Amino acid sequence: MRPAILDESQTFVGYIDEMLSGIRNAAHGLTDEQARSRPLRSQLSIAGIIKHATWVMRQQLPGYTPPADFRAAAGEFTGSFTATEEETLDGLLAAFDETRIGYLQAIGELDPGAEVTVGPKPWDDQPEPARASQRLLLAHHIDEFARHAGHADIIREELDGAQAMSLLFAVEGRLGNDFIKPWRPEHRDATAQPAAR
Repeated sequence: MRPAILDESQTFVGYIDEMLSGIRNAAHGLTDEQARSRPLRSQLSIAGIIKHATWVMRQQLPGYTPPADFRAAAGEFTGSFTATEEETLDGLLAAFDETRIGYLQAIGELDPGAEVTVGPKPWDDQPEPARASQRLLLAHHIDEFARHAGHADIIREELDGAQAMSLLFAVEGRLGNDFIKPWRPEHRDATAQPAAR
C-alpha cells in the first residue's frame, strides 16, 4: 500500500484489498489448465485459492447464513479449495470480482472497536464461543488473505517464473522501471513448467 494518511478502518480495508489484488494477479495470463495445476506438494492451485478467497469474502456479505450443521460447514470449507470440472478461471475470477465489491464495502462499514462473538472453533481447541473485538477479526482477514497471496505467489513462480511485482505492473499497465519490469507472456519459459499433480 502506498504511504497515505488513513484512519484505522481505511488501513485495514486497504491492506486487505492489496492482498486480494495479489491473489487475483497471480492468475494473470494463465490458462485454465495452468490455473488448476498443482505443481507443489500441497493440493493448492491458483484457481482453488481464488475460489477459497471468494468463499471467505462471502461470509461477510449481508444476509449470509452459514450452514447450521457442522459437517455441512466443514464440507463447504473443504470444497472451497478446489475448482470443479465445470468451473472456469474466467468464471471464478468474475465471482471473485463481484464478491470483492460487496465484501470491501461491508468490512469498510464495520467499527473496529466493536465487540463480536466468535466461534466455536473446535479445530483450534476452542469449543465454546468467545468475545473479541472486530479489530482482531479484521486483522485476521489480513492474515488469511496474505497467507493465500503468498501461496499463490509461490505456485505462480513454480509455474512460469512470474513474480508478484512484475504481475502487478502488467495488470496495472505500468511501464516498469530500473527495478521491476512488467510480466509479458513471451517471458514464460514453457520448458520449465512442471507437470501438474
